[in-house]
Formats: sequence, C-alpha cells, structure tokens
Amino acid sequence: MKRGGGVHTVPAEGEGRKGWWKKLDDEILSLEVNGPGDQLTIRRLKKKKLVLKDQITTIEDQLLPDIIA
Repeated sequence: MKRGGGVHTVPAEGEGRKGWWKKLDDEILSLEVNGPGDQLTIRRLKKKKLVLKDQITTIEDQLLPDIIA
C-alpha cells in the first residue's frame, strides 16, 4: 500500500507481513506516546494495520486447513 507520498509498502509474504504489522504497531505507539501527534496519520496507520491483520489471517487460513472432528 502506497499512498499520498508515504513510503509504506506491504510485503507479499505472510511472514514479512507480520514484521510489517509489528512496525506499524510500533509507529502508532510512538506517535501516540510522543505528544498529541497527527490524528489523521494515526487513524490511517491503524486502518492499514487492520487491513494487514486481515490479510495475515487469510494467508494463515489458507495454509492451515480447518480440521473438522
């Protein structure tokens, strides 16, 4: 995902996405802790984080089939 002059790109691999998710989490936390911050940026990062989490879950579901007992 690359928008509005940002430097964020989403990796294609599942494991890479987990690392990216952690980086987003750290960046959001840093913005929230270091003062009022730009609320619009924080909101956008949180939305990217949710989309990424959904993608990770989808990939994991494809790799690990459901076992019906």
